Amino acid sequence: MNLFGDSDYLEKLSLKGDPLERLEKVVDFECFRPTLNR
Repeated sequence: MNLFGDSDYLEKLSLKGDPLERLEKVVDFECFRPTLNR
């Protein structure tokens, strides 16, 4: 895939209802950053 192919794929996924986008609205993933950075 190229840069635009990735962008098109992500846009289509978003339009279909990407489950990670929905999850991101209810889970603050930033709280995991310190642990993951260690």
